[in-house]
Amino acid sequence: PTFEEGGSINATCIIDCHNILGEGILYDDEKNEIIWTDIMGKQFNILKLDTGEHIVKSLPKMLGAFALRPKEERGYLFAWEDGFQLYDVEEGKELSEMSHGEDVNPLKLPQRLNDGRTDPTGKFFVCGGYFGGVQGNFTKVFKCSFSDLKGSELNLVHEAIVDKIRITNSICWSVDGKSMFLADSLEKAIQKHEYDQESGKLSKKQILRNVKIGVPDGSTVDSKGNLWNAVF
Repeated sequence: PTFEEGGSINATCIIDCHNILGEGILYDDEKNEIIWTDIMGKQFNILKLDTGEHIVKSLPKMLGAFALRPKEERGYLFAWEDGFQLYDVEEGKELSEMSHGEDVNPLKLPQRLNDGRTDPTGKFFVCGGYFGGVQGNFTKVFKCSFSDLKGSELNLVHEAIVDKIRITNSICWSVDGKSMFLADSLEKAIQKHEYDQESGKLSKKQILRNVKIGVPDGSTVDSKGNLWNAVF
């Protein structure tokens, strides 16, 4: 579909879950579930679409975002407030060490990891931080992946791909995977970057769209290449 400026889009509430800060919504097509995190509530939410059952799992700390793993693998890749880790939410059990790399929130709370998404190749989980609401503070956007060292298949490593951002949101990719979209919400604009699928690096930043009312929050791209953004 094509949408003209000033047009309307209808939204339907599917569950009144009373989250404090609901984020990172994903659809698990293998389980027919919608899953998301309540960051401030330290809860992992599962909505089973076959039955309508809403399951809430308590977490030991804030979860900014997460990634699905293949169905034969246990758990999820979690972007905790302080780093990346494989975690089994059903068992409440760590499956790996924290990822290796620079401190993702050197200023500590309220700075933390925020929005994240797996890239189209499945090789990199890209996730950025929240600056903590403190004037003058900045955070970064990181790519996280499995180490390529022999015998370290569950070891995670991360490195920065954007060095200065305040509130990371809108991470998603074009249908062909060659462009990555990103927003620093306080700048009220959605960025477009060329994305190197081999290295996970960004280049040639440009402004895709300025948001006139509110600020850009999460985004996704549909099969026709339309970018959908939740304006906060």
